[in-house]
Amino acid sequence: MASFASRKLLARDIIAYNDAELDQYLEENHLNGGALAVDIVDPENLPESFIQRLSAGHAVQSRPLDLNQLNARLLEIPADNTISPRPSSRESDRKSLVTLPPIPPEEYERGYYNKLISDGGRPLYPIDFLDERLQPAYDEAWKTLVASKVLRRSETEEDILDIKSAFQRQIKEDRAWRTVKSARSVAKAVLASVQKDINDPRGSRLGKQARIRMMSVAKSKLDAAKESLKLIKRRNDLISEFHRTTRDYQIVKSNADRRSIRLQWILDQVPLVEAELNKSKAAETASDAVRGTKRRLGRDHGESMQDRSTKKRRRDSGVPGSPPDRNAGSGPQGERLKHSRDDVVDDMPPSKRFRNGREDLGSY
Repeated sequence: MASFASRKLLARDIIAYNDAELDQYLEENHLNGGALAVDIVDPENLPESFIQRLSAGHAVQSRPLDLNQLNARLLEIPADNTISPRPSSRESDRKSLVTLPPIPPEEYERGYYNKLISDGGRPLYPIDFLDERLQPAYDEAWKTLVASKVLRRSETEEDILDIKSAFQRQIKEDRAWRTVKSARSVAKAVLASVQKDINDPRGSRLGKQARIRMMSVAKSKLDAAKESLKLIKRRNDLISEFHRTTRDYQIVKSNADRRSIRLQWILDQVPLVEAELNKSKAAETASDAVRGTKRRLGRDHGESMQDRSTKKRRRDSGVPGSPPDRNAGSGPQGERLKHSRDDVVDDMPPSKRFRNGREDLGSY
C-alpha cells in the first residue's frame, strides 16, 4: 500500500478510503502526544458522517493515548499554530510477560501426603494439622481485603469465592476497557477536528474558547472512563491476590467439605445396608425352614412306606397255600409238627394204633 504522507489529499479522496487505508493514513500523520492531523486541501468538504466515522472507532487504535500529552494539548494551543511532525516510525507494542507464582510448599506437602495414603502408608499426623496451620494466613488475607474497601456491603466470602462472581468481574473489566477505547477514539476525532479548523486556510470557524470547550468535554469523558477502569481493575486485582494467597486453604477446605459429604452419605447408607442384610437373612432363614420341612416330610413318608411294606410281608407269610407256606413244611417247623404227630401215634395204646391203622388202610 502506498504511503499517504508525501501528498495532500482532497476530501473526496480520504472519504473514499476503506478502513485499512484510513488507519494507515492516520497512523502516518500522528502528532506529538499521539494526536492526529488530517491534512487535506479542502477540509470544508468533509461531511459530518466522516467525523462520526472517526469517532465510532474506525480510526487506528494501535498506539495508546498519552494522557499527559493530551492534557497539555487540550489546555494550551501553540501561539504560532504550528505543530511538529511526528516521526513516522512507531514502536511495536510490548506485552508484559506473565510470571506464574511458585507452587507453595503446602501444596507439595499435601500431594505427598495423599500419595502416601494411596500407596497404603500410614502418615505420622493427620492432614487436618496442615489445615489448622493455614487458617491464620487465610484470616489475615481476608482482613486485608476487607480493609481495602473494594468489597460491596452485601458481598461475603462465599460470594468472592464463587466462580460466577469471577466471570462477572471479568465482564465488567472488559466493558470498562471498551468504554476507555471508545472515549479515546472520540478524543482523537475531536482533536483532529480542532486541528482541521486551526489549519483551515480560510480561517478558523471556531473560536479558541469553543475549541477548548470541545476538547475539555472529550477529556472529561476520557478521564471518567479511565478512572472507572482503574477502580474496577484495582478491585479485581485485590480479589485475585486474595485468591492467590489463600489458594492452599481453599483447596484444603474444599477437600474437607467433600470428605464430609462422602462421610454423611456413608452414614445415610448404613440403615439401608442393614435393612437389606436383615431382609436377606430373613429370606435365607425362611428358605432353610422350607428345606427342613421337606426333609422331615420325606423322612416320615419313607418310614411310613417301610412300615407298610413290613406289615404286608408279615400278612403274606400267614396266608394258607401261599408259596412261603409250601416251603415252610420242609423247614424246621414242618419237621417239628410232623415229628410231633408221629410221637402222638406212638404214644397211643396198641388197640388204638391198630384201629387207626385200619382207618388209614381203609382210606386207601
